Order: sequence, then structure tokens, then C-alpha cells
Amino acid sequence: MIHLQRFGKSRGIEEIIDYFINSRFDSTIELNIYGGPKEFSQKLIDRYKDKSKNIFIHGHIKRKELSKVLSKSHIGI
Repeated sequence: MIHLQRFGKSRGIEEIIDYFINSRFDSTIELNIYGGPKEFSQKLIDRYKDKSKNIFIHGHIKRKELSKVLSKSHIGI
């Protein structure tokens, strides 16, 4: 799964992460989060780094890299 957006607390990203952690997804499913701002991305990394091995918070990526990321994803949120 992939989540792409400029995010903040009002966008529900923490609820999405909490749902993923509490779900019954197979252990091979990953949640990759791309977006920003950088300060909020770091707060998410700090908050969730020890809660799941399958959550990856990458922060902002350049538009050129976006198509590569999307081509490897199966579900977008």
C-alpha cells in the first residue's frame, strides 16, 4: 500500500497508520508513506518506528521519482 500527499494531523494519516498496525494484514504487506512537510514526517517516524516493521515513512519525493514508486505499488490511499 502507498499513501501520497502533503499531510498533517487534519488529513487523518495517524488514523491510517493506526488502522494498519491494528489490522490483520499479512506480514508481507507494507505501508509506504510519502509526503510532507519534513517536520511532520519526522514526528511520524519517531512515533511509529517501534510499532511495526512494515511501515515506512519516506517524506517528500521529487515528481520524477513518483512514477517509479507508483509502478511498484498495488494499492493507493
